[in-house]
Amino acid sequence: AAQVLAGGRRLSLPAIGPPDVTMDPNPRGSLVPSEWGTAWGTSQDPAEYFEVYNNSDTTIYLDGKLWGLGFEWQRDFSAWPCAQTEPIRNDPDGIWTRFVLRFPGSGTDYPLAPGHAALVAKEAIDHSAISPWQPDLSHADFEWPVGVNNPDVPNLQDIGHSLLSYHTPGGVASFLAEPADLATLPRYIDPYTGYVHVRIPRAAILDAWATWTDFTKQNYVPSAPCLEVANKRFERLPGPTYSIGGDADPDNGRSVQRRVLRVLPDGRKVLLDTNTSMFDFVKAVRTPGWIPDSLPEP
Repeated sequence: AAQVLAGGRRLSLPAIGPPDVTMDPNPRGSLVPSEWGTAWGTSQDPAEYFEVYNNSDTTIYLDGKLWGLGFEWQRDFSAWPCAQTEPIRNDPDGIWTRFVLRFPGSGTDYPLAPGHAALVAKEAIDHSAISPWQPDLSHADFEWPVGVNNPDVPNLQDIGHSLLSYHTPGGVASFLAEPADLATLPRYIDPYTGYVHVRIPRAAILDAWATWTDFTKQNYVPSAPCLEVANKRFERLPGPTYSIGGDADPDNGRSVQRRVLRVLPDGRKVLLDTNTSMFDFVKAVRTPGWIPDSLPEP
């Protein structure tokens, strides 16, 4: 069956003759982000984690793969007005970043089989020992240690121009990418802060997702959001994804998770990947390290 996702653009069609419509089918995908969660809902939370999933039919080696955050100023701030940041936020040639984590390995050390997820924790320990409503992340496959370091779990390497240590890994325009040498990539220096960003090329991007904090829960009114958090090549429909939000609702034990499109006869799950985060993701009860058969409607 055909899967169609239509946008809101209007076109004037010729009055005579049927129009030709070219369908650009959704790729099945390969390595995709499948979940992001936290216990406290802040970027200082040691119980933060994210999950990547092999949505393909073949084994994928995680060695050298990159996880990063896109350009983080996505609102109409006085220092970063949308008109000024638009060329960086909405670049069709790649995603600009200063926060990058790299999976360890030399090529074939960390295989991920089809239909399997890899859990990456900030601290790979049992956080439920501290509080019963915090997640047990002791079974994580990787960690990027900021505080407690589990010596039995391999560490991701923080290779960006700014350390990811206290920044939320599920923030705006997060991405997964093939290995890349950051020293060889185009650079952008933010004129207000002097921070250095590099552009991960479009050909290297495996998948991206865009999330925002649910500001309806905040006690202040922030600046208006910019229209695009990433170019439509990575996020097809523009606009902030308030329907899921960067706030994973930890008070109710929920996280942001990618929807299950279908379950194959062998039990392997195919996750939804329309490159439109507000459709692909939903808030649901945390399931770090495994994929449920289905997810509730938002």
